[in-house]
Amino acid sequence: SYKPETTTIAQASSLRLIDALLAQGVTLRIHDPRALPALAQAYPNHPQIELCDDPYLACESSQALLIMTEWKRYWNPDFSRLKTLLIDPVIVDGRNIYDPERLKEMGFIYLAIGRSNVASMDANVHHLSF
Repeated sequence: SYKPETTTIAQASSLRLIDALLAQGVTLRIHDPRALPALAQAYPNHPQIELCDDPYLACESSQALLIMTEWKRYWNPDFSRLKTLLIDPVIVDGRNIYDPERLKEMGFIYLAIGRSNVASMDANVHHLSF
């Protein structure tokens, strides 16, 4: 959704990312607490998109988890469960809701979009700016 606690996808940055990933042939599993009906209308029966009612189902056998909205229910997931569901323990955090050091300690590869003021950087913590 455009922002937490809404159903609208108008102006959502995730739409541009979805379109770019689809153009590259990526298959997507998408979860949003309220915007799945709007996404179903925007991408009706798209063969590369699976809309998931459960956020953990969306992560199952996926290459990475991308966070594009800061819904409070995403703030404290079961990271141990996520790590077992993901093919590779990669999290791309577009909203900077997670602690890079904590995820590094848990063995995740963490990509923080726009975060450049973290003191340490190693193979498990990456900082990207766009």
